[in-house]
Amino acid sequence: MGEQEFGAGPTLILFINTLIDGNADVAGLLKAASMVLVSTVGGASGPLYGTFFLRASAACAGKASLGADDLAALCEAGLAGVLQRAGR
Repeated sequence: MGEQEFGAGPTLILFINTLIDGNADVAGLLKAASMVLVSTVGGASGPLYGTFFLRASAACAGKASLGADDLAALCEAGLAGVLQRAGR
């Protein structure tokens, strides 16, 4: 992994929490990201990233903010979706 990949997680958390402060819906944001990724990223990556974010959106439905436990659950749900899509 390059240097840029390590900054993506904290940037995403900051972005989501900033939108939450502006009354944005976390689950809706993640679902929208999923749809954009599926429709714009080519090859196998788009569906894999899209699945991750779609499952993550379901894991945080109804949350007004994200804490460490919520982030862990979001990541676990996303990973489970990717593994299911991969047939594992």
